[in-house]
Amino acid sequence: MAAIGTLVLPDGNTPPNNVTFYPIRPQQGNTPALWKTRESVALASQEITQRVLQSSSRTNVTSKISIPILEIVPEGCCTADIPKVAFTDICNIDIGFPLKSELADRQDMISFIRAYVNSPVFENAVLHFEQVW
Repeated sequence: MAAIGTLVLPDGNTPPNNVTFYPIRPQQGNTPALWKTRESVALASQEITQRVLQSSSRTNVTSKISIPILEIVPEGCCTADIPKVAFTDICNIDIGFPLKSELADRQDMISFIRAYVNSPVFENAVLHFEQVW
């Protein structure tokens, strides 16, 4: 079992800025491990969760990235400029392996996921909401 630690991931800026996710809690039973960024407004904290669950026949790895986007309030608009979340961008990753899967099978899956996420097909779907035809 890996010890929970800080995650440093590049964002989508050019050039990328490193975003630091700090460990909040390790996985506890069905409750996933949790990392959060430290933002000046707590509502704006980005989150990553990860959970590994094993049944009698398979292991599932489930991760979630949540990026809250704050509402833009025009300056001087309101008596109290209280920040609010306008919406949250979410990415769910769910991978399932039969217990019979070999390490090489899991390495292939990681390799395919990395390549697919970096492919024009996936990038155009996410960045431009383009369907594949």
